Amino acid sequence: MRITIVGGGPVGLLTACLLSHEHNIIILEKRTTSGRTHGLNISNDTIDVVIKYLVSINKQEHLCELLNTWRDTPISTIDIEESLSDIATRMGVKIRKGITVDNIDNIEDSIIIGADGARSKIRELVFNNEKVDTHQIHYMAQLKYRTPGNTLPRKLISAMSYSFLNGLSGSDLVVDFESLAPPNEEFRKPGTLHIPIPESVYNVLSKNGRGSYNTAWTLEELNKINHQQVKKLSRIIKRYNFSLKWRGGWLEDPQVTVIPLTIYRSYEVVRILDNNKLVMLVGDSASGLIFERGLNKGFHEAVQCAITLSNITSQTLPIRLAEYSQYCIKLYESEKDIIMSKHNHIISTNKSTATSGIILTSGIGLALSSLFAKSL
Repeated sequence: MRITIVGGGPVGLLTACLLSHEHNIIILEKRTTSGRTHGLNISNDTIDVVIKYLVSINKQEHLCELLNTWRDTPISTIDIEESLSDIATRMGVKIRKGITVDNIDNIEDSIIIGADGARSKIRELVFNNEKVDTHQIHYMAQLKYRTPGNTLPRKLISAMSYSFLNGLSGSDLVVDFESLAPPNEEFRKPGTLHIPIPESVYNVLSKNGRGSYNTAWTLEELNKINHQQVKKLSRIIKRYNFSLKWRGGWLEDPQVTVIPLTIYRSYEVVRILDNNKLVMLVGDSASGLIFERGLNKGFHEAVQCAITLSNITSQTLPIRLAEYSQYCIKLYESEKDIIMSKHNHIISTNKSTATSGIILTSGIGLALSSLFAKSL
């Protein structure tokens, strides 16, 4: 069968690869180039699920080999997309870039898969953008940079030490998370520092459309902002740069973006239109998650989508589509539990570390006062 996938990000590309052994696939991608360099972690569980499916259909050894190289290391988005694009093209997938879909009727194929992200045009055109279970969890600043390939990742004890230093001011900017690949022979590699921030910082840095991927802040601009907690964010970044230098690296072309950490689920993920076209959603089009769980969820959905559309008949299709819908709901609920647990842990760590910092600062102050009094 002929299938059109709208969206050529990691999930759309993987979905195309998994479907290509049985169907003719075309990808429509609105971007002309891929410029997203931030690192992503793909869990071993996710990799195992994809490989298990590939082994079951006895196809795509190259994809299995690629997936195994992604274990236990952050991979830049652009590397994921370029690698999957290469495999998809070799499997006969046609990728058309610079194509914006504004009308579903302009797509001739009888099956359309929306893999076009959180602001999905397919979800808007077909499902009226109806979402359920929408939650604003938190806000995040992301420091994206490049550093020499031999830069060492941060060790746990170092991360804990810097979190403790961040908490000395008693601020709620305490915990941060690094995404950085292990040392390699590359001239440069991308890195990302994820810093949970309060709403007040997000409001300042997202004002007038700033803080997005296309309107990121430079460190020089950030340092000029007269806001107490933004200044704290700048100090965290300077402290992080100091730690990078100890590990053989530095911040090259650093940019700061801010994002709201929102989770949601589309009310529907499958629909058969009046003209008998089948529309399905995968990835962030189907539901949105945070803390890198979105990509992992999307890869699981790509596998389930391939299973749903494998050897389909008019009798089996309705059952398969119902199973896919239920699968997406259960997967979202399971991932949401993981996210909420991690979020609660971050909030608890922020509070306890900041409290420890205040206690330590007060203790040092009392000790100095006592020594000063004795010297008089």
